[in-house]
Amino acid sequence: MNIINKISSQNDEKPTISSDVLKRNEIDNIPETKNNTKKKISYICSNDLIKYMSLLPSNKTRSYFVHSLVSAYGLLKKMRIINPKPANKNDLEVFHSPDYIDFLLNAENQEYKEKLGKEKYEKKMKEYSLEDDCPIFKGITKYCMLVAGSTLTAVHELITKTSDIVINWDGGRHHAMAQKASGFCYVNDIVLGMFKLSRYYKRIMYIDLDIHHCNGVEEAFYYTSKVLSFSIHRHDIGFFPGTGDIKSVGSGRGIYHTINVPLRPGLNKSTLKQIYERAIKPAKERYNPQVIVIQCGGDGLIGDPLVHKNDFGNGWNLDLSSYWECINNILNWDLPTLILGGGGYSNTNVACLDAYITSKIVNEDIDSNIPEHNLLPYYKPDFTLYEYIGKMPDKNIEELVKIRHKVTIENNNNNIEEPSNKEDTNNNYKYVTESIPYLDHILLEIESNISKIEIGN
Repeated sequence: MNIINKISSQNDEKPTISSDVLKRNEIDNIPETKNNTKKKISYICSNDLIKYMSLLPSNKTRSYFVHSLVSAYGLLKKMRIINPKPANKNDLEVFHSPDYIDFLLNAENQEYKEKLGKEKYEKKMKEYSLEDDCPIFKGITKYCMLVAGSTLTAVHELITKTSDIVINWDGGRHHAMAQKASGFCYVNDIVLGMFKLSRYYKRIMYIDLDIHHCNGVEEAFYYTSKVLSFSIHRHDIGFFPGTGDIKSVGSGRGIYHTINVPLRPGLNKSTLKQIYERAIKPAKERYNPQVIVIQCGGDGLIGDPLVHKNDFGNGWNLDLSSYWECINNILNWDLPTLILGGGGYSNTNVACLDAYITSKIVNEDIDSNIPEHNLLPYYKPDFTLYEYIGKMPDKNIEELVKIRHKVTIENNNNNIEEPSNKEDTNNNYKYVTESIPYLDHILLEIESNISKIEIGN
């Protein structure tokens, strides 16, 4: 069964988009907003954006769910609503190859298909990975222009200092590569946005909280120090996309500017907090970024239908507050920040996450009961914000790894082995073997790599 069909069979939250989420007086027409913060906060949204983002086969109608819930909670009144400007072909080709973009933007056109010929068309489809998880769909041209344009519009808000924080829940397509689609992602709005940011900021820190590794973003910035790419993700044999090993640290001028935190199943709130304290925060302090980009994919929520299989055994154990605590810590750095969406394959779960984070950013308390709106029936049976309590064991803590290291003879214990060579004996060293949690094992290496990052000034 095709992966998109698998998601569809587990997620029937696909209503007909029957009405506009934004009313006429809400679109790009709020010069002064009243929220309980001193920050200038902007929110990327339009009825056109919702319409075309909701066509994506892997996330059908998700955009409609997200913005409808944010609106139902009255949060749109607390932010400046920005109508995104669609990208054009030249914008996309800043990162993507012209041949790929030319085919992608014409692939749904029947005349183009006939002119190219069936054999050549199918060959191109395979070459650009426009099959399986990235099929061509009706409206894909407008979709690509808008998903890229939404993030480029958000970046413009930061560059012009019109906003301190910009939220674009429809962005975050971190898998798309320069010459092909990948993992439900056709164009990489994140890379395009950070290319634009790099014209105005010398140091950009990118933080990816999606359960999948940001292979497209990493590839784009692997050889530069202009972006510090920090990805927290599941990493295991057979887990998409298979990249993001701890040994991938960048190269050339980008050495140590790629930080991968490859995790086991069961990541919970306290473990994520440790990662922030021991890796994200120190990396920020060492690199001294001028602007922050956060990808907040919601597929780490317990129960996500794409990754939580076999009684929830393969995914993470995160809830709404887990994400918010990490994001809030980052926002407290008081730097210009772009917040993007990403993965997440339950429409209601992602809508709850995005609405919750949005409410926290504007410092508004919201009721845990889902407010009355046309999508309320889909939040059955509890009709409340996502409040599941994960019961998965956190294998990042429970799984032990044996390490072997030198100690002086004074630290002698029962684990000490005989010296392996004469030099060790002369230096009064012995070897000791101990077992430590997997999380400590990887963080020790990451901490060492962070200390090698060129200090930003």
